[in-house]
Amino acid sequence: TYVYKPSKTELKKILEEQGLSGSQLESIGDVINFEVSIKIKESKGTLSIAGEVAGQKNERSYDVKINQKEKTIESKDGGGEKITYKVDGDYLTFDLSKLSNSNQGDLMILKNAKFKRTK
Repeated sequence: TYVYKPSKTELKKILEEQGLSGSQLESIGDVINFEVSIKIKESKGTLSIAGEVAGQKNERSYDVKINQKEKTIESKDGGGEKITYKVDGDYLTFDLSKLSNSNQGDLMILKNAKFKRTK
């Protein structure tokens, strides 16, 4: 299992890249928590996204197919692009450079994410 939990500073930068203005960031920046985790077990995985805004929790999980030899992740049904990942020590990162522009937008939050291995 690898987990990415951005600091408040990182989260504000991500939200800014998504189009939020400075005043919007100031009003919500301290009441947001965000965490993405990926569990890898052989050729199966689960991508979980959990967020909390002002006490309102929202969590989603997606089953994914993992190819550990090629270091790729794709949706369980195979309908969509493969995302390449890299493991360096206890950290997992994604390479989004080969994705189409439409999918890059959806996944931009993972662009600079460093997922740390957990026990």
